Amino acid sequence: ADLYAITDDKGLLYHYPALLAILLVPLADPPGAASTRTAFAVKVGLWYALSLLFLGLAVHRLALALERTSPGLAARLRPGRSWRWWALRIWPVLACLPALGHGLSLGQVNVLWLGLLCGMATATLNNRPWRAGGWLAGAICLKVLPIFLLLFPLWRRDWRCLAGCVAGLVVGLALIPTLVLGPARALASFQKWSQAVILPAFGMAHDA
Repeated sequence: ADLYAITDDKGLLYHYPALLAILLVPLADPPGAASTRTAFAVKVGLWYALSLLFLGLAVHRLALALERTSPGLAARLRPGRSWRWWALRIWPVLACLPALGHGLSLGQVNVLWLGLLCGMATATLNNRPWRAGGWLAGAICLKVLPIFLLLFPLWRRDWRCLAGCVAGLVVGLALIPTLVLGPARALASFQKWSQAVILPAFGMAHDA
């Protein structure tokens, strides 16, 4: 079916690239399928647990990167014992709690999106530009908005980060959809997504 013509129980349309739909097929609950309330509840609970896991890993890895790149900070921290060690991981979550709680309560992908951006920041701090570009590509493949963050490697003239991002976009937006959907359906989905989401965002189309 056309990814961008299907609506959920609330009448909402799908606005993301095809990659997310492909990855979430195991959690799908299509209309008319032989699904039960219990099975649906299990899927919801699994997605919620995965979102918390994404959040915990993202914050912890970013904190580790900060500790490695800041000798003064690392000297004041003792893993698992120092209140500063815990504060470095808990305060960022508390600061973002209203937005995080809203996204978690609606089952949105914002927590995963935040985790991908934390991955980019972590790789940048660890001086791994190619990997940073890959994390950024993942965020763009999920929600196109982070494409504006390409200004960061452009400003730094970090060509390896840009190359990693381009490679990730080719895999996420073209290669995987083509392998799963076939060339014709993958191209049609990309064109429909561009017409429905990308072009209207820049005032170049009028799809409401």
